[in-house]
Amino acid sequence: MIDKNDNIKTFKTLLTMKKKFSLFLLVSSCIVSGQVGINTINPQGTFNIDGGKDNPTIGMPSVAQQANDVVVTPEGNIGIGVTNPTAKLEITSGTNGISGLKFNNINSSTLPNSNIASLGIDSNGNVGVQSTAPILTAFKSFSIDQNVASNSLITIGTLEFRYANTNCSGANSYMQIRSTSGSNNIGMIHGAYLSAQNTTGFVNTLPTTISPTFMDITMAPMNCIQDGHAQFSFFSYVDRTYYRVNVHIADGDSLGFGALGYIFVEFQK
Repeated sequence: MIDKNDNIKTFKTLLTMKKKFSLFLLVSSCIVSGQVGINTINPQGTFNIDGGKDNPTIGMPSVAQQANDVVVTPEGNIGIGVTNPTAKLEITSGTNGISGLKFNNINSSTLPNSNIASLGIDSNGNVGVQSTAPILTAFKSFSIDQNVASNSLITIGTLEFRYANTNCSGANSYMQIRSTSGSNNIGMIHGAYLSAQNTTGFVNTLPTTISPTFMDITMAPMNCIQDGHAQFSFFSYVDRTYYRVNVHIADGDSLGFGALGYIFVEFQK
């Protein structure tokens, strides 16, 4: 007579042996082939995760199928959205104009760090250092009214620039500048150029000490009625920084815009 319990024990033993044998075959195949695939039996590299479980059993996945894959190649390259990466990290979003790389808590208002180089992207999509001395820029457009001093204020590097004249007249007015370091900034204003409706001309190079309080740039007088414009460069001997400044003021009443202006500053360290 066959014992029912013995049959159950034998079945359980065989089932356990089958599981162990299957695991052994899986591990052995990984060791022999040197490839591991998750959700795929056709790994495209040393390690391949097929997030969408849509890769073919043989051959190379299509571009659409690769979009949900992560691959590590024998060369140590990592591909996200691509199964044949040619760099240590290559990301393919699958959408033109979208890199697929995102940094949280950083946006268009995040200030650049003047002590590091900017990143750029070449025509092949490679990310690299654009310059070891990045150029920073700042721009303000403003109406010439009671709030012009605050609305035109630009802070860049260790200097501040503004236009403070509250009305547009035929008399000369000046852009103002000050040092934000708490001490004088000594340097040279050069390459100065003035233009208006009725005159243009260059201005001689001038040694300049910029104090912590706002001061007029008297070498660059502007006439608002005549649509005055001034351009000059300042090189600081203190911190060896360079500024290029453009300022423009104009009476736009006849055109329906009122009195307005702009300040544009480039800074390089």
